[in-house]
Amino acid sequence: MMLSSRPLSAAITDCLPDALIVLDRSWRFIFMNSAAERVFKRSREDVQGKVIWEEFAKLSETRFYHKCLQALNNSMIVQVQDHLAAVGHTFDLTLSPYMDGLCIYLRKLALANIKIRSGSGTSSCTSTQDHLRLVYHSANLGIWEWDSTNRVLHASDELKSMLGLSESSWFDNPMTLLNRIHCEDREMLLERVKSAAAGTPVRLRLRYLHPNGETRYWETVTEWIADEPVETRRCVGTTRDVTDAVSQEQRLRQSEALYELISQNSQDVISLSTPDGRVFYVSPSVYNLLGYRPEEIIGRERSFFYHPTDHKNVIIPSGKNTHVAVIRVRHKDKHYMWFEVTSKLIRNERGEVVQVLGIGRDMTQRIAAEELVFKSEKLSMAGQLAAGIAHEIRNPLTAIKGFLQLFDSGYSLKKEHVQVMSSELMRIEGILNELLLLAKPHEMNFVRNDVNRIVRQVATLMETEAIMKNIVLCITLAEQELVVDCDENQLKQVFINLIKNGMESMAQGGRLTISSACTGEAASITFVDHGSGMTPEQLERIGQPFFTTKSGGTGLGLTVSLAIIENHKGMVLIKSEPGQGTSFVIEIPLSSAE
Repeated sequence: MMLSSRPLSAAITDCLPDALIVLDRSWRFIFMNSAAERVFKRSREDVQGKVIWEEFAKLSETRFYHKCLQALNNSMIVQVQDHLAAVGHTFDLTLSPYMDGLCIYLRKLALANIKIRSGSGTSSCTSTQDHLRLVYHSANLGIWEWDSTNRVLHASDELKSMLGLSESSWFDNPMTLLNRIHCEDREMLLERVKSAAAGTPVRLRLRYLHPNGETRYWETVTEWIADEPVETRRCVGTTRDVTDAVSQEQRLRQSEALYELISQNSQDVISLSTPDGRVFYVSPSVYNLLGYRPEEIIGRERSFFYHPTDHKNVIIPSGKNTHVAVIRVRHKDKHYMWFEVTSKLIRNERGEVVQVLGIGRDMTQRIAAEELVFKSEKLSMAGQLAAGIAHEIRNPLTAIKGFLQLFDSGYSLKKEHVQVMSSELMRIEGILNELLLLAKPHEMNFVRNDVNRIVRQVATLMETEAIMKNIVLCITLAEQELVVDCDENQLKQVFINLIKNGMESMAQGGRLTISSACTGEAASITFVDHGSGMTPEQLERIGQPFFTTKSGGTGLGLTVSLAIIENHKGMVLIKSEPGQGTSFVIEIPLSSAE
């Protein structure tokens, strides 16, 4: 590579008349000069695209082979002297990595001091220079040479661009450049370079104060070369700007430090595992929560610690990157604890899953508290239900008891007395039947049905009663079928209860509207009356056993209706205002069957 308008540096010049080959990262030939053709006794067309270790198998048994690996893997210039039996010569070898592969310069020891020839050799040198220029330009690698005898510094165009200074400002006084290197790095550079022996590369990372005020990070490889027989010492090297890489390293270190701080101090268990579930990191908090030391978990499958019946709950659904599940995790003492486990897939730049992040939070006390609250609510509800049953049954029993006391005192029972007692006994029987239905619903028989057909049948059934109460039933149904999986008789019971409630709320008559529609993936059935309506306080209690706004009602009908809709995986929305009426909207999922 030409160093600006000045002569080629000695290190590059020595290579030009000799063999030069360029390999890609798969060790395939992509360039060979004419000198290399003579050395290897093969034409460049013959070896183009072929693997050097396959074409010259004996080379893989030499130090040259291992030094090539070292240069490419460590991205560093390597110089070695070796006898290559495959070509029958001993060489000084310079191995220079670049962005796409490796440049190899082979100089026969007997020809070390031959100068550049004119004529055909000049053409070869020119093509070599052009190729080197392309290689170093592609790698954004700056080349420089310091002639300590003549105190002259040469720099490539790439290095000049990195310096950000005009050549006139430093050519006559190279110390101008040295002073721009951070003082700590400057001392290290001078110390290391002075102590380096000839032919021993020195690799350093330096901070350079750019004229624009930025501090740039450079990575440089330098070495001393001694020319013989002339007593001349030259320092040659390559320099690369690695500021972006250093910034990324610093951000990564900060991120890792923050992650480590969080992980080490978090009360949750944080783990990292391979895509197949094998743990390779777990935070120290696992000892306090589960009794295991981290080293007892690392290397094991995550699923080993899960309750057997909970394994399937932790699997991340296809198409998702995050999943949350509440499962049981085994303590070292072999009892199980409740954990909320959040799993997140970590992907690389190609979208492949490379790790699985797991965060486990102890939910044992919270779940125990929730169960305690649930049991307390159940006991409270049972007490309310018992009080309601006692109240509802005491009234008819009081009437029956009174008539029996009259009969026991000698009074003869009249027919109307018997009718009252019979009516009260039927009332008790009705209350008990509704309680049994609430406590143990009939077996559900789900089949596909058109909701519109069920609504029409119920409306026809209730039409006579509506006429007697001066109520008009207005039916507006969706044009398409609304097919759901349901128990037809139980849906009819719900619709009849809602129509009866609506009619009873309109003592003076009125209009009761029933409509249906398709709302996304559900069938919607709406019942709207224009009766007395309910207050917000009454709305909050709607559906509770024995709560009713009707005289003589038990409140169990709506409780049973809500339970039926819940069993159909549906929902009920209720809106009401005093004096404005009430609307019930029932939504039931549409059937997914074809």
